[in-house]
Amino acid sequence: MLLVDPEVLYKFFNKVVPDLKENECLLLLLAARKKYWPEIARSEEILRREVVREKDWNIFYRKVLKMSFVNNLYTDKDGKIIPKEALAMFIVLDPKDALKAWNTLQKEMIDLLFQYAKGDVNALKQFKRIDVRWFSALHRSQSRKKYWLIDIDCKDENLLNFVLDYVEPVWISETRGGYHIIVPANEEVAKTIFRDKIFDRYKDIEIHKEPMTPLPGTLQGGFVVREVKI
Repeated sequence: MLLVDPEVLYKFFNKVVPDLKENECLLLLLAARKKYWPEIARSEEILRREVVREKDWNIFYRKVLKMSFVNNLYTDKDGKIIPKEALAMFIVLDPKDALKAWNTLQKEMIDLLFQYAKGDVNALKQFKRIDVRWFSALHRSQSRKKYWLIDIDCKDENLLNFVLDYVEPVWISETRGGYHIIVPANEEVAKTIFRDKIFDRYKDIEIHKEPMTPLPGTLQGGFVVREVKI
């Protein structure tokens, strides 16, 4: 079971998860990573994908709960059981545009049909993976920019406090390897991190334009992702 602290998850949901328009959705992913558990075969494997269609706590909680039951459920490509210590659940916090994604998917599938008509038998196999292609199209179809993510890749409170001297976060998570600082995608923050490049000289700080973060209150490689209060 990856969900261990529903109260923290609920707080994160109310404070950070954005409201969604009719055409928008959010994405949840369950991933296995070799850096969490070196014995698994691939460096990263997406084991499960979920689409969040509206901001409703009960629906969101049920989706996360279903994804968190992982004991003896997944195997790697060599047939070995993937332990929960290798897993993490992520949310992509920028809303995705379902209409834009559908347009992208249609074009891709029509192109595959043409490839098949020209004799490419492998093109037809992609139709069996249409669920994966749909999720990929959603992932690439941003609706609007809501957040950026400042990733501190070490447990250095002085470095965390240095970052907080320059930005006002919406949320801070302590992760398995450091801290995830979620900041609003506005002009003031853009000036600090992109124009002035305040954090560029620090090797342990990385800016992610797509805010994908492990869900607070769940296990990330065996570590409980928790809120950092300031």
